[in-house]
Amino acid sequence: MLRRSKPYTLEEIDYIINFYPYDGMLITAAALDRTPLAVAKQYSKLKKKGIVQNYVHQISIWEV
Repeated sequence: MLRRSKPYTLEEIDYIINFYPYDGMLITAAALDRTPLAVAKQYSKLKKKGIVQNYVHQISIWEV
């Protein structure tokens, strides 16, 4: 079941920031059980807020 209208968890946001640029919209959406358009919109929002650029300098939970 798709997670429609549910807020994104910190783990999901972390996953989107780390994997969306490499895996793309479809694979990232499938991994998070979200619609592709929802994932693309979320990534766009994070990028506009500068979160994606600032996040590069931080350690993510996927690198531990």
